[in-house]
Formats: sequence, C-alpha cells, structure tokens
Amino acid sequence: MKSFITVIFLISIQFLSFGEGKDTVIKCLNQVPEFHIFQKNKTGWEVSGNFGVYKANKHQAQFYNGASQNANNLEYIFNNYYWRQEIINQFVIHAQRDSFQISQIPTNIKYDMSMYVGFSARYHFSGSLALNFSVNFAKLKTRDVVVFEVFPAYSGMVESFVNCGIYGIEARTNIDAGLLYTFNPEKQITGFAEMGLNLNSIKVKKNFMQIFDNEYNLVNIYANNSYIPNTQLNEYEVNQGGIGFGTYSSLGIRYTMSELFAMELAGIAYLKTANLEGYNKLFGLHGGLMFRLVFSPNFSFGEPEDTIEY
Repeated sequence: MKSFITVIFLISIQFLSFGEGKDTVIKCLNQVPEFHIFQKNKTGWEVSGNFGVYKANKHQAQFYNGASQNANNLEYIFNNYYWRQEIINQFVIHAQRDSFQISQIPTNIKYDMSMYVGFSARYHFSGSLALNFSVNFAKLKTRDVVVFEVFPAYSGMVESFVNCGIYGIEARTNIDAGLLYTFNPEKQITGFAEMGLNLNSIKVKKNFMQIFDNEYNLVNIYANNSYIPNTQLNEYEVNQGGIGFGTYSSLGIRYTMSELFAMELAGIAYLKTANLEGYNKLFGLHGGLMFRLVFSPNFSFGEPEDTIEY
C-alpha cells in the first residue's frame, strides 16, 4: 500500500510539473538510495561497550592446585601444628576418623567460564580499515578437590576417601591493539577480521582450601612467622601475578543500525603467556565470545557516489 501511494504521489508531481520533470521521476523510481552510513570512504572514531564470556587456558590454573612446587602449597597448611590440630578435629567431627593422608591433588584443574566486560576505541582510516584498542576484564575462578584417604577404612570398604575443595580466584585484564578489516563496509550486515598484539595482567585474589567447616588460606600472609591462634600477628599483602604478552585474532559480524549505532558479535582467540609464578613461560590458547555495542559519535564522510538527496 505504501509503495502504491508513493508511486501515485510521484506521478502527481510529474503531472503538475506539465511534463518538465519526466526524467527525474523515472530516475527516482529506478534508483535505490544509498545512505551515508554505508559509504566506503568514512573516517573517524568509534567507541563500544563490550560484553561476553572468556575461557582461559588451563595451564595457568595448575598454580592453584596446592602442589608442593607451587608458591601456594598444601604443606604450608599441614606443616603448621595449630592448623593441623584444627583439621584433625574437623575430620573427627565430620568423617569420624582422626587419621588421614593426602591421596591425590588435582592435576587437571581448569578455569570456569567467566564474564568478560570492557570497552573499545577505534579509529577508521576508511570504511574498510581501522585501528582498534580494547581493554577487557574477567574474574577467573578455579575449583577442584583434594582427595584424602582416611584410616581405618569404613566398614565393608577396603579403602575410604574424603574430598575437600580447593579454589582459586584471580582478576585478569587483557589490553589489545590491532588492525580491523571490514570486508564490505557499504553493506548493512557484513563481516570483519581483526589481528594484533595482547598485553595482559593477572592479580591473584584468593587461593584457599575448604576443609569441612573451615577455610584455609594457602597464601603465606605471615611472611617469616608461623600462625599461632589468639596472638596478634602482622598480616602482609602478598602480590601474586604479573604481566604477560602475546597475540590475538578475531572474526565477527557487524550489523549497522544507523549512523550512530552498530552491533558486533566476535569470536576472539589469544595465543599468549600469563604471568603466574612457575607457569609463565608457556604460550597458551585462550578464547572468548564478545558482543559489542558500537557508538559512532563523530564520523566524517566523504561525498557519497550516486547518492540522492531528499
């Protein structure tokens, strides 16, 4: 119906112009208008809010498993007389046993999938090529169990085991800088590819073990002193983590809604190091899925070709 009314309106204008605008009407009916937002020669800044998920490589997760070679290890807890007595009491209450030994620590601990949020700033040299900067944040968590064998075994069993949880929490920041190429910038829905360098930072927040009712910190916050209950001990802030580096690449789809707004969905792959003591030399594969809400505040456009002004 709208198309029919539009045609009648244009024919009426032609009639009222007494035939002088015949060529103009035919041109309007046969041409599809091209909006400025789809021009190939656009330049300027874009910014975006980023929301998604992040999955870190499991290699660095082994930092949190309590192994004897790690900075945070189970010996730190069990070699303390007072903590060990507390743990024995917990086993008596909850497992009905006062004799036990560590049977197995986790050897394949992994990071949970985490939320991934941040922002980007991008400068377009043209509709196809842009320089992109991103800063994104993730709070990563690990969780697994340490297996204890208890003695004597429970009735009817040759061996008896009890599981207690071991956990890690860290904050990770990824700073990315790279080139972004849009394949068909004149189209409303198009694809893009991105490649560049990554700088990342890790800060360990917690590494602890949950033994029944009690939580035990694996990070040595007492420096050269041993924990003694009911005494005033100085607690020190322990900074664990550091700076890593690598590369990243991305493939995605862009939907341009207007001159000001667009949406992007991108899959991101990182090949990088992550700086946790003892696990900072291996280049590992990390990945994420990111949704970007893009805002284009100050695009400047060249003269569009074959564009109709209304």
